[in-house]
Amino acid sequence: RTFYPPRTGSRLSSGGLPIYIDGSMLSARPQLNGWKRLFELGGWLLLLFLAAFLRSHHFRSLALQFDEVEYAYCVESNTLPHSPYILFIWMGYLLRTVVSLDFGYSLLSFVSSLGSILLFSLVMRKITRSAFGGWIAGLVLSLAPISILFAGRQEVYPFQFLLLSTAWYLGVSLQGRFLSGVFLGLALTAHTGTLFALPATLALFHAAWGDSEGVSPRRSWAPFAVGFFAPVLLI
Repeated sequence: RTFYPPRTGSRLSSGGLPIYIDGSMLSARPQLNGWKRLFELGGWLLLLFLAAFLRSHHFRSLALQFDEVEYAYCVESNTLPHSPYILFIWMGYLLRTVVSLDFGYSLLSFVSSLGSILLFSLVMRKITRSAFGGWIAGLVLSLAPISILFAGRQEVYPFQFLLLSTAWYLGVSLQGRFLSGVFLGLALTAHTGTLFALPATLALFHAAWGDSEGVSPRRSWAPFAVGFFAPVLLI
C-alpha cells in the first residue's frame, strides 16, 4: 500500500482525540542531520589541516640519522636492516621508481601519519559513540610530539601505525574480520613490534564482535586468522 504523508495542519484521530501534525516537523530532523554531518566533516578537515601544518615543519627530504640512513642503504644494497622490516623495505623499492628514496620515505611517513590520525579518530568515534570523542582522540594524536617528529622522517613507525589503525578501523567500524586480519598481518611484516599491540587488538576485536549467534567461536574467528597469517607467511 502507498502511504501519503499528511498535509500541514492535517487532522488525525487517535483514541477519539484529534491530533494535528505540523509539516515543519517532518522536515526538521533531516535538515538537522545534514548540518550535523557538515559540521562533523569540517571538524575532521580542520584536524587534518592542523596535523599537516605541525608536521610540515619537521619534514626532511634527506636521511641524516641512524635508522633512517640504514633503511635507505638497505634498499640501495638489497640487504635487510637490523630487524626484518620486509614490507617497509619493499615500499622503498616501489618508491625509488618514482621519486628519490629519501624523499619518498619521508613522504610515506607524512601521508601515513595523517591517514592514521583520521582512522584512529574514526575508531574512537565508534567506540565512544561520539563524534566529539573521536575528534578529541585525533587531536591528542595530532599534538603528540613523537608522532609529529617521525611524520617527516624516513621512519617505519608511521607506516606501521597506518596499517595497524586500518586493521582497527576495519575490525571495529566495518566488522571486516578477514580484512582486519590481513592489515594486522601487514603491520607485523612492516615492523615486528606489532606483536606488542596484538593482545590489545584481540581484546578490542573481541569486545567489538561479541559472540556470533549460532556460530562457534572457532569458526567466528577463522576469517581473521586466515587473513592475519596470509601476509605473514607469504611475505
